[in-house]
Amino acid sequence: MAGERSKYYLEDPELGELTKELFRQYVGIQGDEEIVQHIKAIRDKAWQLFNYPCIGGFSFVEMQIHGHPLANEVFARMKTGKETLLDLGCCFAQDIRSLVFEGAPSDKMTGFDLRSDFVEFGYDLFRDRKTLKSEFVFGDFFEECGLKVGSFDIIHASAFFHLFNWEEQVEAVTKAIRLLKPKKDSLILGRQAGSPTADSYPHPTSRSGEMFRHDPESFDKLVNEVARRTGMQLKAESAFVGHQYGGLKYKELEREGFRVIQFSIRMV
Repeated sequence: MAGERSKYYLEDPELGELTKELFRQYVGIQGDEEIVQHIKAIRDKAWQLFNYPCIGGFSFVEMQIHGHPLANEVFARMKTGKETLLDLGCCFAQDIRSLVFEGAPSDKMTGFDLRSDFVEFGYDLFRDRKTLKSEFVFGDFFEECGLKVGSFDIIHASAFFHLFNWEEQVEAVTKAIRLLKPKKDSLILGRQAGSPTADSYPHPTSRSGEMFRHDPESFDKLVNEVARRTGMQLKAESAFVGHQYGGLKYKELEREGFRVIQFSIRMV
């Protein structure tokens, strides 16, 4: 338990102004201390079921899509009400809430995750069970999971593909590409764990027991293989970026070789 407990941080999350404003206006909690206590209470309930670093380290309150270079494009496209978005590996669906807060209609967005418990915690965290109209789908992404081919204009996938080894990532990205509408500017974007030296790393809770962490060159190679398998013309962009993991800055992660890599895959 000591090793697992090390993922549970006692410090309060360092909330950015965007996150605090969302909790004030969207959730209806005004004081900064009240916001922090509400987040910590939901975190502790979730921790009883899932000892995941994203829960212990508060990354479920990061509005990750906002830090992406293509964020403004996604906001503009989604606010038209004409495009659809899939949040792949949505966790508490915090990025769906951030898009709603930016003016995107919630009924044009779908969240997907392995477990429904995460979405239930999201409803408790954001207090919008009666108002959010997004659809949520649950299951194993590698199986028949209820997501329809050619259904989405945009897929947001943050901290999802890195959960798998190389071949599983090729399979997962291939499936994600096929979920997009086959047209110019259909888009996958997100961020995930990377490494200055692309390689496989142990990951005991994953399907294969390992995960593949990319550098920009290996990510290009992955997308080229997906393009070959799908017959699609795809343009990949990726880069290492500074990170704020779980609302708390942890320099030891960088010393251990951890980097955050942002990416996009666009149909051309």
